[in-house]
Parts: sequence; structure tokens; C-alpha cells
Amino acid sequence: MTSKPPSEIQTLIEDHINGFNTQNTELFLGVFGDTAIIIDGIAPYRWLNPNAAANWLADVTRSEPLPGLHHQRHPNERL
Repeated sequence: MTSKPPSEIQTLIEDHINGFNTQNTELFLGVFGDTAIIIDGIAPYRWLNPNAAANWLADVTRSEPLPGLHHQRHPNERL
């Protein structure tokens, strides 16, 4: 049986997903700390601080969307 993460961690997870899915940049960026490193499947593949999350978000919104993809979303599934 899997236990839920502590409430402060669960809140960060939910804010990350909800901020991304609703395009609420302030909420999305608010979950990242000063030491965030983002690794993703789009070039340049790695974003480092300062501003790793904001730079990643800018690259994602500039990148060529996949055919048929009009609005990217994170699925809100149990982790």
C-alpha cells in the first residue's frame, strides 16, 4: 500500500500540475526552488538555474508542437 506524501509535498505536486494545465505561470513557477534543474526531451534538454523553470517554459512554448497537439497538459494521476 502506498502512503500519501506529506501535505506540503502534495501541495507542490498539485500546484505544479494545475499551474501547467491552466497556463498559470505564476503558480507553475512558484513550485521551483533556487536549485532547480529541469531535464526534458526537447532541446536543449537541460535547464539550470538561475531561472531554469522560466527558461524551460519559454522553450516549451516556442517549440514546434507535435501534430494534433494544441494544448499540452500533465495528466493528474497518482504518483
